[in-house]
Formats: sequence, C-alpha cells, structure tokens
Amino acid sequence: AAHELETSPTIMYGCALCNYRLRRYSKCMDILTDLIDLSSAQYPQLVALEGSESMHAAHDAVLDLSSVGNSKALASSCLVEAYNLRMAVAWTLKDKETARHALGSMPHRVEEELDPVSLHNKALLEMDTAPGDGFQKLRWLIQSPPFPPETYGNFLLLCLDHGLWGLAADMRADNPHLLSCLSPDTEEYLEAVLLQRTSPEEAYHKLSKLKNRYTSRLEQSSREIERVRESGDEDSLQMAIGKFDQVLGSYVPVVLAQAGILYELGQPKSCEALLRSVQKYLGDQSVWRLDLAHTLFVQENRYEEAILEYEELVKQHRGDILDIPAVALACMCVSHVIEQQNSVAEEILQKVAVSEQERRLSDPTGRVPVHSCVANLVIGNLYCVKGQPESGVPMTLNGVHPVKDMLAPDTWFYAKKAVMSFLVQCAKRLARIDDKLWERIIDFLNEVDVHGRDMPAEIVSETTSSIQGTVNGNARRRTIADEARAIQVLYRRLVGQSGDMARGTSEQVS
Repeated sequence: AAHELETSPTIMYGCALCNYRLRRYSKCMDILTDLIDLSSAQYPQLVALEGSESMHAAHDAVLDLSSVGNSKALASSCLVEAYNLRMAVAWTLKDKETARHALGSMPHRVEEELDPVSLHNKALLEMDTAPGDGFQKLRWLIQSPPFPPETYGNFLLLCLDHGLWGLAADMRADNPHLLSCLSPDTEEYLEAVLLQRTSPEEAYHKLSKLKNRYTSRLEQSSREIERVRESGDEDSLQMAIGKFDQVLGSYVPVVLAQAGILYELGQPKSCEALLRSVQKYLGDQSVWRLDLAHTLFVQENRYEEAILEYEELVKQHRGDILDIPAVALACMCVSHVIEQQNSVAEEILQKVAVSEQERRLSDPTGRVPVHSCVANLVIGNLYCVKGQPESGVPMTLNGVHPVKDMLAPDTWFYAKKAVMSFLVQCAKRLARIDDKLWERIIDFLNEVDVHGRDMPAEIVSETTSSIQGTVNGNARRRTIADEARAIQVLYRRLVGQSGDMARGTSEQVS
C-alpha cells in the first residue's frame, strides 16, 4: 500500500506496527520518526510545542496546558498511535526514560480524554513514582471495557511485584471471564506465585515445571540464533534474538520466584545453588546478581564474596550509582564495615551523597533520593546490634535527615528501633548517654513530633493504602508523632530516675 498509494500517517503507522510485531525495533522507530515529522507538518496545531523544552517542562511540572481534544485532525494524524508505539518499543527494550519522553511528547489531552491505550501506558510509567495512581488507572480500565488485552495481565503481575497478593487473588476470583486475556504460561505462573503463601513447597514444584519449559525454549532459541547468524540474514537474526529476549523475560521472574521461596524458607545455600545454575542465561541480569549478592550476604563469613557481587552490580550501572537499589548499596557498605573496611564504606556513602545532591538539583519533580537514608539506617542498626549504640544511634539519625523529607513509616521503624535499643541499654546500665547525644535524640524526637502527626506508625505501603483502603476508616490510627512523644517521655523518665547513671552528668531535664 505504501508503494501504490500516497504516503499517509495511517499507512506509515501500519508499516511501523508490522515491524514492531516482527521485532524489527530499529526499523519501526525510523518509520515512526518519519510519521511524526509528516504529521507535524500536516497538523502543526497539534504539535506546536512538540520537542521543545517548554513542552517537557510543562509535562514534568504538570502544568495546565490547553487540550487538543479528541478531534478528527488528531485521529487522522496517527500521532497518538505513533507515540504509544514508540513508548512500547522503548518499554520492550527496558529504556524507561525514552518511554517516558515518548508519552510526554504526545499532543496534550486531559486525563479524562485519554484513550485506553494511552491511559494504560501512562499507568505503567507511574508504577515507579506513583504506584497507587498507576494501579487505580489499570483497575479502572479493567472495570470499563474495552481495554488493551495486556491490561489484565499487567495488573496482576504488578500486584505481585508490589506484594499485593490479596488484591491479585481477588481480581482473579472476581474476573474469571478475563482468563482469555492471559497466556497459559502467565496463568500458570500467577497460580504458582499466589500458592507460595500457603504451600511454598507445592508452589516451588509448579515453578520448577515452568522453569524447565522455559529452559527448553531458551535452548531452542539459542540454536536458532546460531543457525540464522551463519546464514547472514540480518532481519531473521533480529527476529530470532527478539524471540529469545521474549522467552528470557518470562524466564527471569520464574527463577527469581523460586529463589525467593528458598530464601524465605531459610535455605540460602540452596538459593545460591539455584541462582548459579542459571548463570548461563541470567549472568548479565542485574536482578540476578542482586539476588545472588543478597544470598551471600545473609550467609555468615561470606561478606567478601558478597562485596564482589555488589561491586559487579555497581560496574553494570556506571552511569549513575543511584540506579542501583538503595538496599544493595546499604548491604555493600555493611559488608565493608564487618570486614573492617570502614574507609571504603565511607567513600561509597560520600559518592552517594554527591550523586543525590546532583539529582536534587537536576530533577524538576523535586523527588528526593533515599540511598543515603537507607544506607545510614542499615549501618546504624548494625552498630546497635553489635553493642555500639554510641556510633549506631547518630548514624541512624543521619539517615532520617532532614526529617521533613526523609520521615516515613519505614524509615521511622529503623530509627525508633535504634533509639529504643539505646534506651534499653541505658536502663540496664550497659551504656551511658552524654549531653550531646541526649540533646540530639530529644531534638530528633521533637522534629518527628512535628512532621509525623499525619503519618501512620505502622508500615503500610502507599499502594496498599490507596488501592485497598483501610479496614476501618473511622478509627484513629496511631501516628509516628504519637510514638515519638511516648519515646521522649521514656527518655526523660529514665534520666529523671537514673540521674548520672544513665547520663554523663547529674543534670536533670524537666
């Protein structure tokens, strides 16, 4: 049609979609670029700000742009379809920044005007920064058909990623008619993962069957790639590699789910053996190396091996140390501390602090990285556990500084754990608190009292709260500020009763 008829956005989009289905992603992106250029010339009113700095700044700041509406011109331009397909290619290639840029460059419409595909894609991009909003959009689509068939499966898989087991189980039970939206492999995976809460052994067995099936497919795909590579057919080679990557994408969560079961059952050596057995296929996967490093970390006297794996993970993210999960950097620092390599741990923390400051200045959304926070909390609690609260408590408090930015139910959990541990040791006369540390703890608790008045003390994820709601909406939940005041009372009572036995001086605090 492209050769016989006049070039049009509709025909170009069809060609791009065909190349996408054939996994010819580079060719697909080239056609989409030509399509966008053509439609930009034919319909300039739709893309007046496309590609400009003001456009991206407006999207990042969520400013009120004028909507182009769902006009006939927009439908004829195929710009919505083009940007959604560009986003899909980037998402498949795990390039979230390009995916976010593609969706942000789309002609502006208010959320109520978005088509199901655009709303679905927007939900996927929100899962990293606002998972509650993302889940709400996906659930709304499922309850308001028609919707993209991938929506149902993505919703269930994302529930598992965020630990929303009950929500995933309820959605499956309430929507048996949507079973056709899932592939047999996906349904089998979901069933196995949901089963692990009640019968981990049976879940592991089901996952093993699925893993063996995927392993066989990977071996077949590998042989196909070698055969096609020898033929010199570049298009066929790209298709074969795309097929391999698709199978690998399904293989990874199955293996990691198995590893998670063994880890939770307290079998780190078996978990390590499983992870090493799949190194041939997953050796270059960051999630595989992260799980292997954690598995070594929890085994006594294997901290040096864990450090090597964490360092390999750092090498895979040379662009930005903040791309590494915060818990990985924290565990790496802890490993260095245990191995008496404190200076190395301090150097890592300094690098993280510098990167965080650069990110704060460059990120227009104002999101605050939490890597230093997590690392200081973990290391501080380690010192407290090892009987060195004088070092551990200050480091823990550093992890929640500034309090107005870093205070949250999970960070408070670790901070109060260290503070209470120190309180107990002082009460047992196993530790003494000097004036400087006393004042710092009290100042910290006062700040928590100010900024934690509307924060629940228990750890309930934002996603869980916004999706599932609270069981009793009228009941007042204990806040972080409530606990901070209670702990402060205990500290003051201890000093009042113990005098200079708990503190370095006999001075009383009213």
